[in-house]
Amino acid sequence: MANIDQDLWVPGNLTWDQLNFHNNCTAWGQWLGALVQPDPWDPSSTRGMSMELSMILFLNSIPDNSSNYTSLTTWYADVSSFFAYNMMHTPIPNATSPKYYQFSQRFNDTILWGPKEKCEADFCKAVGYTGSQDLCGIGVVVSYFLEALLGTIYLIAFTVHQSIRYINRTTYKKKRQAGQPQTISERILDSFRGSLDMFLSGAMLIAVAMLGAALYSSITNKEEREKVNPDLPSGEAVYEMALSLIASNFSVFPVMLLYALVKHDGHRKWLHRAVLFILWGLSASVVYMAPRAEVDYAERKSGHENFDCDQRGSQYWHVVKATQFLVIGMPLLWLVITIFLTTGFKIPGLVDKPWVKTWRSIWRLLIAWINLFLMWGILAYFTHFRQKIIDAAGGLDKNDKWTFGQVLALAAWVPVVAELFYILAFGLEDSLSGHMPSDYHASLGFDLRYATYFSLQPSVDV
Repeated sequence: MANIDQDLWVPGNLTWDQLNFHNNCTAWGQWLGALVQPDPWDPSSTRGMSMELSMILFLNSIPDNSSNYTSLTTWYADVSSFFAYNMMHTPIPNATSPKYYQFSQRFNDTILWGPKEKCEADFCKAVGYTGSQDLCGIGVVVSYFLEALLGTIYLIAFTVHQSIRYINRTTYKKKRQAGQPQTISERILDSFRGSLDMFLSGAMLIAVAMLGAALYSSITNKEEREKVNPDLPSGEAVYEMALSLIASNFSVFPVMLLYALVKHDGHRKWLHRAVLFILWGLSASVVYMAPRAEVDYAERKSGHENFDCDQRGSQYWHVVKATQFLVIGMPLLWLVITIFLTTGFKIPGLVDKPWVKTWRSIWRLLIAWINLFLMWGILAYFTHFRQKIIDAAGGLDKNDKWTFGQVLALAAWVPVVAELFYILAFGLEDSLSGHMPSDYHASLGFDLRYATYFSLQPSVDV
C-alpha cells in the first residue's frame, strides 16, 4: 500500500470524515487518560495507548451498522494497525533511534484534540489534576476551619471583656478574693485566658511545620523541574505548589491573632518573638520558592493562557506577586508602627501625646481583628479553589473522602478544646495546679501588674 493510501486508510473501508470521536465522551476520556498518565515504572514518560480502550473508542466513533468485519481477530488487527501507524507516524527529527514519535496531523486534529471542545469535562478528568489530601483533604480542611473558629471565639471573648472594662472604667469593682466563688462570666473568661497559651503554642507548632513542609516541597519540586528529563507531574503535583502556598501562609494568621491577645512575660516573651521571626523567614522563603517550582513557571511571561483545566485562574501570577509583597512588607510595617507606638522613635514627648496613647491602647486588639479578617478571607479562597479542583476532576479527586489520616487531622485542636472545658468546669486554679509538680500550687494573686488586659493570667505562688 502506498504511503498516501496508508495515511488515508481507515479500518472497515471508512473515511476519516465518517469518524466522530466525540460520539461518546466517556470512551474518549478513558482512552486519553490511559494515554497521558505518567508510567509508574518510568515517571518521565506516559503509559501510552491502551489497545482495549482504543477498540472501544473506535467502535463508538463509526456510523451505526458500518462495520463489515466478520472476524473479530481481523477487526482487532486492523484497528491496532490504524492507531499504531498514526501514533508512530514521524520519528523525532535528528534522532537515529528516537524514543518518541510524532502523531500524524490528521490523528492530532481528529482524535487527540478534536473531541476536546465538546468533551471538556471528560478531558479534565482524563488529565487527572487533583488536590493533595495532605493539603486539602476533608479532615485537614475541617481542622483549618476549627482553628479559625476557635481563634474567632477567643478574639470575641477578649474583645467583649475589654469593651466591658472600658465602659465600666470609672466604676470601682472590688477584686475577688481567693476562695470566693466566681461568677459565670468570670469562669468563662478564665477558661479562655487559661487555655490561650496552649492554643498559641499549638498554632505556632503547626505553622512552623506547614511552612517547613511547603519549603521542602518547593525546593525538591524545583530541582525536579530543572532536570534534563524530569518526571511528568502527577495529578496531585499540578496544584501542590498553589495549595501549599495558600495553606501554609494561612497558618500564620491564627498565630498573629493569638499573639496579640496572650501575655508576654519573662523568657517566654523572647521565645514567642523568636518563633514569629522564624515564621516570617519561612513565609518569605515559601512565597519566593513555591512559584518557581510550578510546572508552568517558565511560561508565566509568555502571554499564553494557563494550561488546560487549570483552576488557578488567569490572574494567578499577579496574585503571587502581590502575595510576595504582602508577606515581606506587612510584617515590616507592623513592626515599624509597633515600635513607634511604644517608643515614639525616642522623640521627646511624642510617646505621651493623647493620640499616640489612644492608638497604643487599641493597637494589639486592632491587629488581632485585621488578622482575623485576613485569615477568613484566605480560608474562603482556599475552600473555593479546592472545590473547583474537585468539580473539574470529575470524581477522581478523593479529597472529600474520610480516610485514617483525615480523621487523625481532627485531633490537632482537641487538647485546646479539652483544656477550655476543663477550666470551665473546675476553674483556672485547678487547671494550672494540675500542670505543676505536687509541691507547687497556683493561686489567685493581687499584684496590680496582673490587672492589665495583656497580663490576664493570675500569678503563680511557689
